[in-house]
Amino acid sequence: MAALTAEGRYSAVVLTLMPFVMFGALLLVSPDYALQLLTNGIGRFMFVLGGILLAMGTFWINRVVNVEV
Repeated sequence: MAALTAEGRYSAVVLTLMPFVMFGALLLVSPDYALQLLTNGIGRFMFVLGGILLAMGTFWINRVVNVEV
């Protein structure tokens, strides 16, 4: 059982960090395209909405992974 929860915790870390890694890669490859999220009104809305959904998903994954025996 401990191995399954460790795998779940690792998956949670990877899924939580992935958007930041991808945004960093997008900044390196195409900075003008990536900066639209920070300079455009709808881009900022999508950025904030994505952050809220990421926080909710991280909370939900942590609730599922932390099993009390």
